[in-house]
Amino acid sequence: MIARYGHTANFHNDILYIVGGQNAKGLIKDSQMIDFSNKDPIFKSKEEEVLRSGHSLVICGDKQIIFGGIYKNNIPMLLIKDIPEF
Repeated sequence: MIARYGHTANFHNDILYIVGGQNAKGLIKDSQMIDFSNKDPIFKSKEEEVLRSGHSLVICGDKQIIFGGIYKNNIPMLLIKDIPEF
């Protein structure tokens, strides 16, 4: 797990989703997931196209709604996307 700040962490259906953030090297280009549905949590990580920190994120149904923050790659301030598959 990468140390970070400025990320979001959302718990949905026994899974903790950690998105974005930054560290001393700059914006972090991954999302992480910890599945707590088993007695031994499963950790997975995946590279993202979205570089963002200081944002807000909510989960609504099967979508992640991401708003604001510091971002790169010409992405919109408001982004609605499917919950990532790991």
